[in-house]
Amino acid sequence: MYNLCKHPEYLKPLRDENVKSGGVLFNHQNNELPLLDSFMKETARMNPVTIFGMPRKVMTPFTFSDGTHVPAKNWIVVPQQCMMKDPKHYPQPETFDGFRFVTHRDEGAVSESRLSHPSWRFPFWGSVKQACPARFYVTDMTKMIVSQFIMNFDFKLADENVPGSFAWGPLRVPHPYLAFLLKERDAGVVPEDY
Repeated sequence: MYNLCKHPEYLKPLRDENVKSGGVLFNHQNNELPLLDSFMKETARMNPVTIFGMPRKVMTPFTFSDGTHVPAKNWIVVPQQCMMKDPKHYPQPETFDGFRFVTHRDEGAVSESRLSHPSWRFPFWGSVKQACPARFYVTDMTKMIVSQFIMNFDFKLADENVPGSFAWGPLRVPHPYLAFLLKERDAGVVPEDY
């Protein structure tokens, strides 16, 4: 919701896509709304829940094939936030691009990569081999909720100066002063002001 408020230029294409597709249906898992899926994946990329992920404690000393040695009782983590903002993998990684993960073709937007698909460059759901089993459910539920918001409400931030989140240890949590103003909308009508 925060990124939709900060980037209102995405609302019209997302609403148009929703109307054209007939909305999000739970039984059509991951087959619809590539623009919304891309917007959500970009939001997750820019704002991962944890700064690092998949923590593992080294129980016995281990030496990697490149000679890197890790003594016992140390922790190894995946630098999730750094990886998802790496310019080798994402052009202009600090710039929010809600449609980064779609290709626009004559027949419309086509997903290059889905929010629910883990990869080594997008460790949001964990590793490729052991990704979160609930990722499909979470993605579908989030799509349905966001879809309902964008179709049925106009919204804005109560205070534009409040950041979306802050770091608390390894976690990124919503800012306690973050608030949204909602107004039910008439279908097809987008008011100039609230």
